[in-house]
Amino acid sequence: MTEDDEDKLQRTLTNMVINAHSSQWLPIRTAPKDGTPILVFCPSHHLEAYEDFFAVVKWVDAAYDGTEGWFDNFDKLLPTHWMTIPKAPKP
Repeated sequence: MTEDDEDKLQRTLTNMVINAHSSQWLPIRTAPKDGTPILVFCPSHHLEAYEDFFAVVKWVDAAYDGTEGWFDNFDKLLPTHWMTIPKAPKP
């Protein structure tokens, strides 16, 4: 194996680790609270009127209106898990 092959292999392994990490759901307590949009999972909590769903949210600080939490465009949500937003598919 040449040095160039070793470099390619290392880059491939590094990308695999990064991609594996970014595709795993993490506990919501570990999510960034700096205004970064994230993808979240919100369970139904066994309420018949609702189903489990996914949403894109941002943390809103209490300084805004006295209420802090994870908000989509309209509502405060109670997610349990999060992940980074995947890259958009190439056309």
